[in-house]
Amino acid sequence: MITERQNIHIIQVYRGLAALAVIFYHYSWFISPLEQTLLRRGYLGVDIFFMVSGFLVWITTRQLQAGWQSSLRYIVKRSIRIIPAYALVTIGYALYFAFTRPAADLIWQTLKSLVFIPLNGGNSPAYGFPLLENGWTLNYEFFFI
Repeated sequence: MITERQNIHIIQVYRGLAALAVIFYHYSWFISPLEQTLLRRGYLGVDIFFMVSGFLVWITTRQLQAGWQSSLRYIVKRSIRIIPAYALVTIGYALYFAFTRPAADLIWQTLKSLVFIPLNGGNSPAYGFPLLENGWTLNYEFFFI
C-alpha cells in the first residue's frame, strides 16, 4: 500500500519533471536538433509546476487549524525558507547591475523586487519581471498567499 508520504514524493517527481521541461524548453532554442521537438512545448511545465505546487501546499496545510494564527504561522515559515536566499541573490544582481544602470533606477528596482512587485507591466506569464528575472514566479506565490 502506498502511504500519503510516498504519494507526496511521487508528486514531487512530477514537479521536478515539470521544472526540467522548462529548462529544456529554454535550451532547445540553442540546440538545433531539439528545436523542432516536443521540448518546444516545455513552457507548459510552468503551468504543471504551479498546479503541483498549489496541490502540495494544500496537502501539507489541510490539517492546520483554521484561523489567522495558522495562516500567519504558515506564511512566516514559508517566508523564512524562501526570502533570505532570494534577497541575497537579488542584492547580488543589484551589485552586478550597479555598473550598468542609473543608481536611482537600480535602488527602486531592487526595493520593488525585494517586496515582490513587478518592475513593469510586461506580458504574460510574468506581467513584469523583478530584477532577478526568474523571481517572477515568486511574485505569484506571494500574491496568492
